[in-house]
This record gives sequence, structure tokens and C-alpha cells, in this order.
Amino acid sequence: MKKTFIYSIFILFFLNTVSYSQKEDYNWIFSENIHIDFNQNPPMVSTIPHTLMPHDCTSMSDKDGNLLFYTDISNIYNFNHQLISKILKQSKHSKTVRVIPHPTRKYCFFYISRIQKVNYKKTQVLYLIDMNANGGKGSFSRISLINPKEKYLTNKFLVTRKFNSKDYWLLRFNKNKIIRNTIDSSGFKNDTYIDDFINIHHIKISPDMSKLFILDSSRTKFYIADYDCKTARINHIQQFGEENDPNGKAMLFEFSKNGNYLFHITKKYNKEKCAVVVYDMSQIDGSLNNGDTLSVINPTGKKENPYDASLAPNGNIYITFPGAEYLLAVEEDAGYPEKYVLNKKALYLNGNKASSSLPHYFNYHLSFKCDIIDCNTVSFYSYQENTLQSQHWDFGDGDTSDLLDPTHTYTAPGKYTVTLTGKYSDGTSRTLSKTITISPKPQVPKIVFD
Repeated sequence: MKKTFIYSIFILFFLNTVSYSQKEDYNWIFSENIHIDFNQNPPMVSTIPHTLMPHDCTSMSDKDGNLLFYTDISNIYNFNHQLISKILKQSKHSKTVRVIPHPTRKYCFFYISRIQKVNYKKTQVLYLIDMNANGGKGSFSRISLINPKEKYLTNKFLVTRKFNSKDYWLLRFNKNKIIRNTIDSSGFKNDTYIDDFINIHHIKISPDMSKLFILDSSRTKFYIADYDCKTARINHIQQFGEENDPNGKAMLFEFSKNGNYLFHITKKYNKEKCAVVVYDMSQIDGSLNNGDTLSVINPTGKKENPYDASLAPNGNIYITFPGAEYLLAVEEDAGYPEKYVLNKKALYLNGNKASSSLPHYFNYHLSFKCDIIDCNTVSFYSYQENTLQSQHWDFGDGDTSDLLDPTHTYTAPGKYTVTLTGKYSDGTSRTLSKTITISPKPQVPKIVFD
């Protein structure tokens, strides 16, 4: 039986034709006027001259970490804080990625709108942000309607890279339906596929695009499913918990940077607290009780619930509370890899208050997945073949390979640390290591005839 493992770093969206590197998410601008620069260590907090709306803030940088533009629900500004364009009024906010790199054009991005009215009809729109235009000041223009017939309108959607392609899948979730379409360099394609699906409240994809976490619309049931980025099909949906968790009701979820852990940030814990529950993705066993709980005291001293959580470039999961002057962070315990602690005052906001959603990004970092195809034989896949100058695999048993997508056979069961080192044309390199488990071959029962 084929079994798929998770190996990599948050959501991968490397370009196949444009060499984006590793710092597109290094500037966070959000919560009215807060700017966090992750080019500094520790991150540097400052303010911008504009007051942003508190929802759906997104900012993009170039491969060197230089700010290109930022946007909220109403306006888009360039790196000099000049207005590029106003955005049509849109409906309710959502905590999802809505800006994606253009498949072929450098410093160009697609912006996926939420539900809005165009010519008095509700629809969703795909826009182009072109930071090459107007002498580098940037432009904003409409490319195509996403839903011209007003059917299956939804603010719940997910964008993933197609496997070994420069194009994207756009997955929209409308009640008990999932609608799949392609986004390519020309825009939204009307190649619609519709399937029955769970009525969701929230969905999150793993770093290697192989797993989905799903919270249903009642916010009482949790699922893990396999995702195939070749076809955008969702298979093997497995419920692993219900809302009977003593730590509190479901609120927010985020994957760790290496994809091995899922963080569940709850609400209504002892009335004045919430909790962060850490789940080992390799040990999801049908119960929510297998997680390690980190208690969180609301930093405002009031009974508000956490507002949002997002993975940062430094690997921390930052959490906002209404009115808090600090960002909380779930971070790795120093000296104990993959052991997590909660830092209740991780980042001081210089007197500002984070009372809004945080930016959410694709993964711009090295990523790979593994498929065990025959007990001890494993296929390895890198998603960045056209952005890597070279790659080197260390399988953890003394053997190595410089092939793009090698297959390796282990001679004995056990745990092996697989390491991928990628070198880029700009001279940078990155290394990712993950552990896989090779199980013993099943014993074939002997049949004895008397």
C-alpha cells in the first residue's frame, strides 16, 4: 500500500520561470499602521504613514527582502507609501492568502478579490499588480472575472501551485461543493470542475502541498486529507477530532515551518485563558487528546479571544489578541529542536496595538515530499527544479544523489534523516532535513500442508 509522508516547509509557491528566492515575505504590514521587518534579527518594528483597515492586509517584498507594495481591504500602496490604486468595496474579511506571484512576469502579482459588485452584479475578480509600471511606482488593473455567472460565490478559497507547472489551482469552497479552476499567465480559466465536499469553516494546506487540515462549518469536527497538486483532488478524508477538547473551542490553526506539527489555538479556556495545542502530524490517531498543551493568559487581562495566527519567516507562529501591545509567539525551545514553547511577549509593538488579522503567505522556501512506494523504496520530489541551479540529496544511510527526483531503496527498517541542499543561481543555498520511518516488510505466513 502506498503511503504519503509530509516533508517540508509551509506552503510552497516557488516560480518555475521567474527566480524568486527567499525573502518575499520579510515585510509584514498590518493592523492599521504596524510594519515588522524580518530582515533584522530580532525583527524590527516601526510604523507606516497610512492607517490601514484592520483586515486582509498583505505586503510583498522582492527576493532580497526589499518592500514592493502593501494592501488592505481598500487600497494598495507602493514601497514609497504612494497610493497605487483603490480597491472596490468588498464583503466580509477572510484570513487567507490572496496575492500570488505572476507565473512568468517578474515583480508582477495576481490579486484575488473577495466577493464584490462589478456592474451591479456580485462576483470575484482577478487583478494584476505590476510593480514595473509607471516608472516603478506600480499599477493595478483587472484581468478577468472569477465568477461571471454569480454561481458558487465564496470567500473561502485556496490557491496551490500545480505540480511541476508554472500555473496555479484555485479551489473555492461553497457550502458542500468544491470548485476547481486554473489560473495561468493570462488569468482565470473557465475549466471548472465541481465535486461534493465538506461544508468548511477553515482550511489550511501543509508545506509540501500533500495534506489539508479542515475545520467544518460547525467548528466542531477536524479532518486531515490527502491533496494531489497534480489534479487538485482531495482524497482519504479522515476525521481526527471533535470539539470536546477541554482546552477550549476551536479558533485558529497553523502548520509549523517544517510541516511536522499543527498548532491549534483555542478560545474560551477557563473564561480568561485560551490554549495552544501542538499536534505531531505523524501521530494523529483519531483523538484531539494527543497534543501537548501550552496555556496562554490573555495579555490584555480581559476575556477577548485570539484574533489571528500566522507563520513568520523566522519560523515563529505569531498570535494577535485585540488590544495587545505584544505579539505572542509559539517558537522552538532553544537547544531542543521541534520542542515548542510559548513566548507571551515575543515582539513589542512600540505602543501600537495588534487588533487585526496578520499577513498570510505562500512558502517561498525549499520544499520536498516523499512517497514510500514499496516498503523500503522511497521516491523523493523537489518542487523547485526550474529555480534550483543544483541539488544534493543525503538519504541518511550513507548514500547520496544529485538527481532532481531520485528513488532510493533502504536496506534495513528504521528512522532516517533525509537532507536536501539546494543551490540557486543568485549564489544562495538552503538546506532542509526531515526524518522518515522505514517499516519492516510484512511477513508472509507460511502455509504447511500435512
